[in-house]
Amino acid sequence: MAIRPILSFSYPHGLSFQEAAVLQSNWRLSVPCDINAGSGNLSVSNSSCTLGPAVLREGTQAFLRLSFRVVGKEPQSRDPVSFTVRAESQNEEATTLGNNEATGSLPVLLPVEITVMGPKSTSYLSLSTEMPGNRELTNSYKIKNLGSRATLVHATFELPIQTVLGFVWNVSLNLDGEIKPFSCFPPRTLRMGVQTKKLKEPITRGCLGASVCTKIQCSTARLSAGESVTFNFSGDFHRSKNVTKLGAQQLYLCSEASVVVDETQFFQNQPEEFQYSQICTEVELISPFNPIPVVIGSTVGGILLLAVLIAILYKFGFFKRKRVPKTDDAPAGQTTSGEQTDAPPPAHADTS
Repeated sequence: MAIRPILSFSYPHGLSFQEAAVLQSNWRLSVPCDINAGSGNLSVSNSSCTLGPAVLREGTQAFLRLSFRVVGKEPQSRDPVSFTVRAESQNEEATTLGNNEATGSLPVLLPVEITVMGPKSTSYLSLSTEMPGNRELTNSYKIKNLGSRATLVHATFELPIQTVLGFVWNVSLNLDGEIKPFSCFPPRTLRMGVQTKKLKEPITRGCLGASVCTKIQCSTARLSAGESVTFNFSGDFHRSKNVTKLGAQQLYLCSEASVVVDETQFFQNQPEEFQYSQICTEVELISPFNPIPVVIGSTVGGILLLAVLIAILYKFGFFKRKRVPKTDDAPAGQTTSGEQTDAPPPAHADTS
């Protein structure tokens, strides 16, 4: 059990203590700190934090994060900085005080701002399922130093070069930008035949939509402030072998570029989403129009419609003829309406 435990630490005068945070602990802790406590040594600063609650039970363990900030734009020395941390409590015995202090050192890293983006690329391709032909496919990535400090840059590119349907991208690299030349390692196959549908979580990074991908790694000795370089990957996109018959469908091919810096001297001051970029191209396979099924369907449909109309008209007696008797055919003594008329009586001769 520790009563009123205190964590004190000393660090170089060129640093400013910011905060302390509990990363992990088997007991609920709080770490209010006294920032920039007084020190008689001008080259060393001291700060302290009080661990709460006031009484810690035996066996309490915790991982703390102490954050510091460099005072000024540039540190006066690039040598590793030393930190001394000491833990003590009011009820601690004098025999155990010697085990409560530790000293360590950390390298001094400078902030840089290297970004990568896809300014211009092929976003859509349409191919015929009967004769796909060759189409130009281009992916361009621009790497730029937005900071004020020159630095080493390492770039990695993952490109789709073959699909399961037999399409191949014969890609080659061209550089734009007046900078010191990049050196690139020979490309190597990244993976083959990966089925993302079998995975528990879909893959959203790297080379996507292809059965065979290639990885190209490039580096430059120095990328000055405000300087940029554009990597243009272009080549014919075609079908190398007609193994299966193609049907109308859509393919999505994605490439990716990522940048890293020398982590022994620098650290990226940009968020992670600015340190990589992805370009996706939609490939649409279109079946050519065949008029024969339309003509046959229209003809059969027209015949069926005509037959239905004839059947309806016949049902309502449209095709039945009504015969009307003629006047000349009526019997004697009858009118055309079939009624009989009274004949005049015969005339008698006068005998007187």
